[in-house]
Amino acid sequence: MLPAAAELVERNKWLIALRWLAIAAVSAAVEIVRKPLGVTVASAPIWWVMGALAVYNLLLADVSRFFRAAAPKEPAGPLPLVTRGLVALALAPAQLPRLWLAFGRLAQPLALPTSARRHREGPPPPRATLDEVLVPRELWGLDPDRVVARAATLASAQITVDLVAVAALVHFSGGIENPFIFYSLFHVVIASILLSRPATFLKAALGFALIAAVGVGEWLGLLTHVPLGLLPAEGAYRSGAFVLTQLFVLGSTLFLTAYIASAISAHQRSYERETVQLSADVRHKNDLLQSAYKRIRNAERAKSQYMRKVAHELKEPLAAIQMLLRAVLDGFAGEFPERSRDFMERAERRARELSLVTQDLLNLSRAREGRVAVEAAEVRLDELVEAIVATMQDAAARAGVTVTTEIAPAIEPIEGDPAGLQQLLGNLVSNAIRYTPRGGRVTIRLRETDGRLRVEVADTGIGIPADDLHRIFDEFYRAANARAHTGDGTGLGLAIVKAVAEQHGGSVSVETTVGGGTCFTVELPVREAGKGQRAEERR
Repeated sequence: MLPAAAELVERNKWLIALRWLAIAAVSAAVEIVRKPLGVTVASAPIWWVMGALAVYNLLLADVSRFFRAAAPKEPAGPLPLVTRGLVALALAPAQLPRLWLAFGRLAQPLALPTSARRHREGPPPPRATLDEVLVPRELWGLDPDRVVARAATLASAQITVDLVAVAALVHFSGGIENPFIFYSLFHVVIASILLSRPATFLKAALGFALIAAVGVGEWLGLLTHVPLGLLPAEGAYRSGAFVLTQLFVLGSTLFLTAYIASAISAHQRSYERETVQLSADVRHKNDLLQSAYKRIRNAERAKSQYMRKVAHELKEPLAAIQMLLRAVLDGFAGEFPERSRDFMERAERRARELSLVTQDLLNLSRAREGRVAVEAAEVRLDELVEAIVATMQDAAARAGVTVTTEIAPAIEPIEGDPAGLQQLLGNLVSNAIRYTPRGGRVTIRLRETDGRLRVEVADTGIGIPADDLHRIFDEFYRAANARAHTGDGTGLGLAIVKAVAEQHGGSVSVETTVGGGTCFTVELPVREAGKGQRAEERR
């Protein structure tokens, strides 16, 4: 619901409370003027007006609860009839716009000759409803439960009764001579806040018409003038010039106030409507994005499952081919020509490469399917780093690369998939060794920062060109300088690194300089349970 709509609903309660304050203030003023000051006041009629207003206010206090309900439910028994009667009585002043609309519907056919009515073209123009007369245009279409329409009807009734009460009080306290005739301005301002612009002008016209009826009636002798001793202009009500001047000032003030206040309120409600519509558009687009993201995830999951199935189907035949080729090369099938040996070695090497690709595909699909929740265990990354470095020392020595570690003390364990994390670290370290020229250096750093484990694998290798950085985590992609440096590699290692990091709620980033080395950084969340358990053990 718009803020203006919510305000319209709540302001009904505010009007009821304000009316109690006005009743008390007028009653106190009458007694103060009549007794301590000894001024002659027609207190009895004023008390009758205040009493009627109090009864009406009590009625509204009960009816307003009915109107604030989004879908009011009537209790069983005779009470619904009473409720309907109270509502009809309370809203009787609000039926004036409805009567005006009904009169317009009856008068419109009479305004045209019979032949014109018979031959007029096109459908009749749409009729305005009572809701459209009372409810601000900016709130149309945003009130499916008609909460605002009911609140506007109740507010219109209250303002109408208040204007009648103001006119009655003016009549019994000096008439057109009373300077308090301008108090009807307050109700015009309230109408501009709560009701539509046409309704605001209708209230201004009603307030002016009521005061004009009092002034002109007393001037012409149709109403008995009730003097108020406090007024210095006593007897001015007989002067037509004074009456017309007062009414001109009052009317121009009321309608100018209605125009300015309704324009400001309409601008504010339009801004609120645009804001709400923009928020609704953002929510709708967000829902579309979420739906698209869900479809992408499902497609990725289906692709991973398909990839895993294909890789699994290829794994055993490839292993059998490798075993048979190796057996032939080792002489189990007898001697064969040297030229044939060269072909067999090439075939065995290609089969081995294809087997590595198949294994990497299985690892990648396994990480992307999020199976860490099933296979989670406590993993000590410091021990895992040391084990991987020890395993790859021979390969580093053959490549002429020095591998060192910098591991901070008291590294907390994490909850994760041991096999997946081993693949992550193994791929990063093997890549660093593979793409670092002889005499280079690879450094693995491990430390904890702000509740996250930070793993850095830095090398002094060939680096990655800036044009290739946005694709290095894609499947089967290798940068041009990487392909030129070595033919080894499946192009799946970094895709596995990224999938495993995200599988564990972490992230991976890279900093690189062509010819100056590369540093991959993986951040993983520390397992809170593990931290608590180790703290207990230390105590």
